[in-house]
Amino acid sequence: MQNPLLKCFPTLPLFERKIITAIARHVSKNDSNTKAYCIRIIDFELDCLNPSDITERLRWLKEKTVHIWIDGDLAAVPLLTDIRYDDRKKNVTITFNSVLKFLYADIRETLCL
Repeated sequence: MQNPLLKCFPTLPLFERKIITAIARHVSKNDSNTKAYCIRIIDFELDCLNPSDITERLRWLKEKTVHIWIDGDLAAVPLLTDIRYDDRKKNVTITFNSVLKFLYADIRETLCL
């Protein structure tokens, strides 16, 4: 099965690719399904954006879906389920649907992160 997230990855804007890459770097197949991932925006040179741009782009990414098969049905699953941006610390805390964990882990392996 081809990874639908990996398939759309090259078409995403740079900000979104950096966020997906950051998530993939942190994801392990052994993570709990409810784990929140904290990413330092400054590590990805995204802190030069103003806070409203960062939160707006994260919201856009939260609304983006990927189509995967779940129990024989095609489902549109949001890439992110929750985002919390802390401008003071330049961190974003992200959670996503656990059915996508294997897609993020696959990106980590494919891109050798």
